[in-house]
Amino acid sequence: MTERDSIDLDSGATWQKLFERVPLQILGLDLEGRILYVNRSFAGRPLDEMTGTHIEDHMPGKDHVHIRKLLSDVVSTGEATRFETSMILEDWSHRWFASYITPYLQGREVTGFIVINQDITEQKTTERALRESEYKFRALAEQSPNMIFINQKGRVVFANRMCEQLTGYTQEEFYAPDFDYLSIFASDSLPLVQQNFVRQMQDEEIPPQEYTFVTKSGTLLEGLVTTRLFSYESETAVLGIVTDITDRKKAEIALKRAHAELELRVEERTAELTVANERKQLEIEQRSKAEAALKAGEGMLRSILDSSPDAIMMIDINGNFIECNRSAVEQLRFRSKEEMLQRNSFDLVVDKDQARAMRNTEETIRLGTMPNIEYQVQRRDGTVIYTESSASVIKNSKGEISGFVVVAKDISERKASEEALLLSQVKLRDQKKALEQKNIALGEIIAQVEIEKQKIKEDITLNVQRVLFPILDELDRAVDPKPLLDVFRRNLEGLASSYGSRITEKTTNLTPREVEICSMIKGGLSSKDISEILNISQATVERHRKNIRSKLNLTNQDINLATFLRNL
Repeated sequence: MTERDSIDLDSGATWQKLFERVPLQILGLDLEGRILYVNRSFAGRPLDEMTGTHIEDHMPGKDHVHIRKLLSDVVSTGEATRFETSMILEDWSHRWFASYITPYLQGREVTGFIVINQDITEQKTTERALRESEYKFRALAEQSPNMIFINQKGRVVFANRMCEQLTGYTQEEFYAPDFDYLSIFASDSLPLVQQNFVRQMQDEEIPPQEYTFVTKSGTLLEGLVTTRLFSYESETAVLGIVTDITDRKKAEIALKRAHAELELRVEERTAELTVANERKQLEIEQRSKAEAALKAGEGMLRSILDSSPDAIMMIDINGNFIECNRSAVEQLRFRSKEEMLQRNSFDLVVDKDQARAMRNTEETIRLGTMPNIEYQVQRRDGTVIYTESSASVIKNSKGEISGFVVVAKDISERKASEEALLLSQVKLRDQKKALEQKNIALGEIIAQVEIEKQKIKEDITLNVQRVLFPILDELDRAVDPKPLLDVFRRNLEGLASSYGSRITEKTTNLTPREVEICSMIKGGLSSKDISEILNISQATVERHRKNIRSKLNLTNQDINLATFLRNL
């Protein structure tokens, strides 16, 4: 150790050297508040200029009265105190400081003060960021049409407004120490709930699960539950998002009951539709599982946004997108989030809904919220879907409305189910009337009905083998199943027309590949679409189209092939 580095603890100069090395500012004040000693510069002021000045000369004017009172209190009580202040330094940076004021005693008399200043700007910035994150999380959670909860150590530590609304329990009841969160699950769902909770706590990924809930009033509620582990207030917790699928379940039951009353050929066709719907539902659940997967290290806010099966968007006062989740990008078929954020939300609403959308925006500004509004929306690829949207205003720090949070759900399938149910009811009424009118002649035509039933069975079997099975094979290999699903749906709707048998009756020369391409052309797909789906060149598709026209005797005739196939 050199002479310069040696320390003599009995020397006053030594203590001064120690103070100079401390990374805090230390000041000595007299009873009037004048600076007698300072170990380092404060707010960019030279040390020699600070000695002899008053402590108030180095503080914002708003704190002058407060510092005088604190110094007076220290003299009166003889006890140390602490206070915080903020100021703009000479380099225009905004800094926070915590000051500790300790009385300097000579005997029992306070003859001055020792002030220690600590820069706590980073701490304040962190606290502010945490508050803002919590605010954004709660704002989005409270506007969500889904139930959102946080379970930590078997206790509910957060439940949004939709939890209260759907279950009937208040937040106070959810947060009560003796509240058993398992009590909201039906008994037949409890074993799976407990099993999945154990797997979740072992950091195992759990796909979305369907559970039956019991509300406070005793009614049953069906929910699709997505859960993820994350860190909440420095401890492991489970974040859960519950989508109410009760109406969908009821609609499915009603549709099945209606179909059960149709004739045998309707039952058989419904069975085929049910299989297709189950396949599609499985694909949707698998896609939802992939979409709901959380990226390691993402914050709580992004976890909620990307876990939601519904589109969640933040829009400014002019309708421009400023934030969106993954479901919004996929629901509207944009290629990326960045591409979507360059668009205006009103441009996506179909023309006939434009005026109503503008009126609803004005009402949302007036009322603060606008729930469950249906629009038809045109996606990026030109297809139109039905959506059910809920909107709430966003306010800035001044309390001014700066934009909206919009949650949109794709209800196209529900609309289709409602239309199918209505159509089934109409068919039932028509069939009942026809049966009443033809009851007298029933005995004479029953033999013909048996022949027709056998013919329908053969037609459907042929349709499935020659038209639908090739499409299903292509679905297994398709990267984008949407075009094939459209073809599949149209061919299902055309089963009653016995298209498969008629195309084979037209000519026996068509190959299986040509029959498959006929189904896609009839479904509205272009040669480019067919080439991408079948992984063949466009030239090959055109050659198949030429062969088909030749075999159907359409060569040199001004007849559209797609129109001809639809009329078979």
